[in-house]
Order: sequence, then structure tokens, then C-alpha cells
Amino acid sequence: MPSVDFKMTCPHRSCPDYGKAMQWEKTDCGHNEKIDTDCDVFCVKKCKWSNGSSYIFVGDLDFKCNKCHNKGKCSLRALAAAMVKNISAMMIGVGASKEDRTVWSTIIAKMADKISSS
Repeated sequence: MPSVDFKMTCPHRSCPDYGKAMQWEKTDCGHNEKIDTDCDVFCVKKCKWSNGSSYIFVGDLDFKCNKCHNKGKCSLRALAAAMVKNISAMMIGVGASKEDRTVWSTIIAKMADKISSS
């Protein structure tokens, strides 16, 4: 399944670095995270989450920002907004391949579907 590095802004608007994309890391192992087109997040080393799986839906993920130290669940709307900021930066050519832009577009479309059905 296509995936990209899970780089996005902190979903908490109060973060001093809100709007700046950063690579997200799995807090217990410290490895980088990726997100696939099913909106599932996984550790690059396939470490398991508390649910026993190597994958977790992005909406079920507990975030912990190293910049503002906010943590916990975020609303799907906050996540989608952060993802839109990410893809917007990519669309103006901030170092993303066509393949990465395509994957992020698919992820955002699926997030929009999930938001509209919740």
C-alpha cells in the first residue's frame, strides 16, 4: 500500500510551531512514522501499538508534540486541517515528489469522507 513519511504540523493551534511540518515519531520507540492511503500510521520498524497491531488509524492515534508538549487525541477536523496545510506546502513545490503528492491527496480525500460521515 502506498505510504509517505508522516510529516505534518502539530494539530494543536496553540503550538508555537503550528503550521511548520515536522516528522512524527512513535513515542515509545522513537522511530519515524509513516501514513498509508488507508489513513493508518505505522512505525518504519513495524513496532506494535497498544492495540497489538503495527498499524493504527490516524484518528485513534495519541499525539505528543515535542515542541508544545500537547498530547492526546485530536479531532478528525484538526487532523484534516493539519494535513491540508501539509499538502498545500507540497503543491507549491516544497520538496515533494509527484508520488508523495498523490498519496497525500488520497489520504486527505479519505479523511474528508470520514469527517463527513461522523
